[in-house]
Formats: sequence, C-alpha cells, structure tokens
Amino acid sequence: MNRGSITEDEVEASVARAFGPDFVFRSPRLSDGHEATDILVVYDDVRVVVEVKSQAEPSADAPRRDAEAWAQKALSKACRQVEGAIKSLRAGRVARVANARRGEISVDVENAQLLIGLVVLRCDAETFPVDVDADLHVLSFEDFTRVSALLDTPRDLVRYLVHRSRIAPDRRPAFGDEAPALDAHCRMLRREAYELAEEPGADDLTPEVVQEYVGHLKGQRSRLGSLIDDVIEALHRQDPAIPGMRHFLLDVPAAGPDYVKVGIWLARLSRLQRIGLGKEYAATFRRAIRGDGSGQGLSASHAESLCIVFFVARADLPREERASTLTSMLMIAQQALQTRNGIGIATSGPPEAGKTLDVVWLGAALPYDPFVEDLARSLFGRPQDD
Repeated sequence: MNRGSITEDEVEASVARAFGPDFVFRSPRLSDGHEATDILVVYDDVRVVVEVKSQAEPSADAPRRDAEAWAQKALSKACRQVEGAIKSLRAGRVARVANARRGEISVDVENAQLLIGLVVLRCDAETFPVDVDADLHVLSFEDFTRVSALLDTPRDLVRYLVHRSRIAPDRRPAFGDEAPALDAHCRMLRREAYELAEEPGADDLTPEVVQEYVGHLKGQRSRLGSLIDDVIEALHRQDPAIPGMRHFLLDVPAAGPDYVKVGIWLARLSRLQRIGLGKEYAATFRRAIRGDGSGQGLSASHAESLCIVFFVARADLPREERASTLTSMLMIAQQALQTRNGIGIATSGPPEAGKTLDVVWLGAALPYDPFVEDLARSLFGRPQDD
C-alpha cells in the first residue's frame, strides 16, 4: 500500500473541509502539461500552494529511516516545489484550473493579493525547528488536521495563515508543536467576538451566537452554523429545481448558475458569520411552525451591500409559486435596503423541511421607494445586520 498516495487524499480532504471544495483544485497543470503542485487553493484574492510529503511504511527491503532526517530532506524538496509553483503562477504558466464543482476557472494570479505556500508532512518525527520564509508554512499532518477542524472555513483558515506569517521567524511554532500558536489565535478570535457583540448595530451577534462560536473554537459542534453548511451542500447536490419561471417583472432562473453563485458566496462566510446567518434561518423555521406553516426572515450585510431573504413555505405550496414568492420578497427587501445584490433561499416547512431548495440571485435594486420600505418592514420587521 502506498502511504504517500493515501496521505495526499487525506490531506486534500482536510483542505477541502477548511477551504471548501469550491476553492480546492488538485494537481493543477503547467502549460507544458506537468503537475505544478499537489493542491492549489483559489479563494478570493488569495492563492495557497500546497505540497504534501509522506514517509513510506518500513519493509524488509526498506527499513525505517531516521524520521527527522527524512523530514528535513522531504521539507527541503517540498519547499523547492512550492517556490517553483509560485514562480510558475506569477509567470502565468498555470492559467486555468478545474474541479467538479466549479468546472474550469481562471487562476487570475495578477489580481491575487497574497500567495501562500503550505507544506504538510506526515512522518514519525516529533518536533524540530523550521527555518523557512515568512509566507511558507510547514505543519505536520496531525497539526493541520487539528487546525482545519477548528478553523473550518476558507476565511478562517486564510486568516490563520496570514496571522502565522506575521510571527517573527525565531518565534515560529516548531514542526509538530502547533498547539500554542493555534490556542493563542483562538483566544484572539474569542475576544474579538465578544468585542464585536458590544458594538452598536451588532444585532445578529446575540449571546447565543457568540457562545456557540466560542464553543466551536473549543471543539464543540456548531448547531446553527451547520444549518448553513447543509444549505451549501444541498446547493451542490444539483437539487432538481424547476427549469425556470416567469416573474411579472423579470425572468428568474431557478437552477444552474444561481445555485453555483449562491453556494460559492455562502462558502466564503466565516464560521461566526455562518452561525449568525444560521440563527436567522432557524428563526424563520420557528415562525413557520408557530404560524400558518410559512415564514420569512431577512439578514443584511451593509459592508458587502447584500441582503439575504429566507422563505419557508407551506408544504402544500407548489414549487413554482414558492420560487415566485421568494423572488417578490427578495425584490422588496433589496429595494428597501438599496443593496447591490440580493440572495433568496426558499424551502418548505414540516414535514418536508429542507428537502428541496430554490435560490435566486438578483443584481442592482430598483430605485428607492418609501412605500416599499414600509412593505419590507411589515414583512420582515427590522433586518439583522452583520
């Protein structure tokens, strides 16, 4: 059995959990057809080049070598490969990459603000100091797994690597000793969450949201955040949406590009943002259960000029009507808030809750109208702003 090959699969799975399969591209190719690196992560304006090395299992013909000596040799090779891949990216020799979820996309390295190298080693070595460039990170496979389990969204993991880059070289964590740096980072995140909750207008950062986030950073499952994780996964299972419909103001596709676009946008959210959004999604279900079987909720991000409408419809409402109602609600919310973009997510209430999804993405809002603002307030009350 080839331990190296298995380890690459395991590491890619860990990377995918943290960065999301939307952003992970395995074995990207150079213009001459050769492999550029094991894994390339394309996330917003960040590119992460990942190289994986694994110490082979011992055998009668190949007894176990000294683990630290192997690790140092493997690290030297991996660092050269990462540096070569970054040079190739900058030279435009990796122009396009592809995966099952995104299809083929442009790497667009010219607009990348940050190029990060990451080497993951799986071996029996315990701890030893690592002397590499600031933007090159070396972690054991075990440490990477722990980091990506806690910082399990693209935004959270990228932030950790950026924070790690700012640690003075002589204070960098030793190989196999990542815990102190990870613990310090999580303590910083907890302090920030409490401070953000105290700021004016942080209505979505309720004590429930902050406490669940703090629990997540301690290794507890995020119940509210997992609601948004489930939506992301459902969008990528190619939910059998209606092929399209006619709204009285515009044609709205209920499948295809909107599903991909909404899924990618949600996947970009941090864990704290997912928990806050999940709280509004859960509240929408509660309104439906307590009312006539339907409910709606609204969350707004003025920082990103985007509003999100949740609609839980009665189980007996035809799907085309559900999608049309969602679109009308989203248009009202977006016009009232004057955001550049709007996302609508609709599903059915009990007993079919969450089994099907309709999504809509809208561009620029219609001109402001005070009547529409009053209508939005009657529908949604006060929107939750992140």
